[in-house]
Amino acid sequence: MDEETNDKLTVARDEYQAARQEIVDYIQHTSEKRAALAAGGHIRQVLVVLSAEMALAGSLGQIDTVLRLGAMAEALMHAEATLEVRESEDYQRLFGDDVGPDTDRDLRG
Repeated sequence: MDEETNDKLTVARDEYQAARQEIVDYIQHTSEKRAALAAGGHIRQVLVVLSAEMALAGSLGQIDTVLRLGAMAEALMHAEATLEVRESEDYQRLFGDDVGPDTDRDLRG
């Protein structure tokens, strides 16, 4: 193998490695963003993240992962509904059905 061929092979390997690393960097960056969104986003955003993860797992044939993510989505929706009910019950316990003039004045500060 002559030197020119060797140099071309080295360049090709370097370009290949750089392309792979760019993909890895992108995936790491976007996965961190998706995790942050799942941690602090609105429930709709969390469900979008789960949906994207399910699509990826499905495209790779990871059906067990798709089922697990689906169960997570269902558990999240159930937990949110339960939280809404408990918050409403707590509000009713604190303020009753009606807010009187004194309580209204205090709440408005």
